[in-house]
Amino acid sequence: MSNVFIGPPPCAVELSFNREPSSKLKAPYIRCEAAKYWYKFGFDVIPVVADTKCPAVAWDLWLAKLSLESIASHWSMNPNRDVGFIVGTDYIVLDADSPESIAALERIEASFGAVPKLVVGTKKGVHHYFKLAVGTIAKSDAHCTEKHPERIDVKTGRAMVVLPPSAGRSIVCVGGCNAN
Repeated sequence: MSNVFIGPPPCAVELSFNREPSSKLKAPYIRCEAAKYWYKFGFDVIPVVADTKCPAVAWDLWLAKLSLESIASHWSMNPNRDVGFIVGTDYIVLDADSPESIAALERIEASFGAVPKLVVGTKKGVHHYFKLAVGTIAKSDAHCTEKHPERIDVKTGRAMVVLPPSAGRSIVCVGGCNAN
């Protein structure tokens, strides 16, 4: 996994991702600007119903017309939408929702020398983002945290994750970070 997500998201530098920003910018404006940034970063962004993991639009129709203009138009009419990302086949997101799975993720990364270039804090844990090497095949997998707290969910392909500055999401670190 040496071919990983590269560079800090400018929106993390340019904009506050706090739900109540200290600047004069309003939170809905920040959501729209963040969606545009994540799109420029290379992510297939999608609007999400606020405080949920439910897409607000049909994926395929939305992605077929995805552009800076469609993003600006949607968020101007729906300013409280959160920001999601259809992971696709170029990325993999490792999702750890318990202390046991976070420790397991750290051990795996240490064993393989894999360093996430983006770590997002979630309501329950963390998401570690990696760009997949060309030709790498990955498969999504999910587990019940209550039954298997040591297991890590894998998100890729037609999986969706919610990005900062959405509800319960924050940037933990960007660019060559370790979870410690």
